[in-house]
Amino acid sequence: MTHIQDTLAALKAKFGEPAAGGALEAVVEFRGETSVVVARSALIDVLTFLKETPELGYTFLAYLSAWDAWPAEPRFPVVYQLREMQTATALRLKVLVPGDDPVLPTVTGLFITADWTEREMFDMFCL
Repeated sequence: MTHIQDTLAALKAKFGEPAAGGALEAVVEFRGETSVVVARSALIDVLTFLKETPELGYTFLAYLSAWDAWPAEPRFPVVYQLREMQTATALRLKVLVPGDDPVLPTVTGLFITADWTEREMFDMFCL
C-alpha cells in the first residue's frame, strides 16, 4: 500500500466512512491527487490526527487557500495542502464554508505557517 492509501485507511478507521453529515464528507482522487472533504466541525480533530499520528506524519502545511464560489453554496471552499516529508506524500483537505456563516477555527495552534494565510483569508473573504 502507498502512504496515501494508508492515510485514507487510518482516517476511515478513526472518523468513519465518508458520508454527508460525517467528519469525512467525501474522498476525491483526480489525476493522481487525493482530496478529502472534511466537515467544518471536524477540521481541527482531523488535522490533529494527521499531524500527531507518527505513522502518518503530515507535519507540514504547505499552503492554505480559499476562493469565493458565489453564487454557489457552500460559497467558500477552503483548501489545506499537507505534506508528509519522509515519502513526499501530499494530501489535500477541503472544507466547504457556507456564505451565511463564514467561520472557521484557526489552525495556527497546529501549523504556525497558517498565520499569514488565515489573515489573508479574513481580509479577502471575512473567513
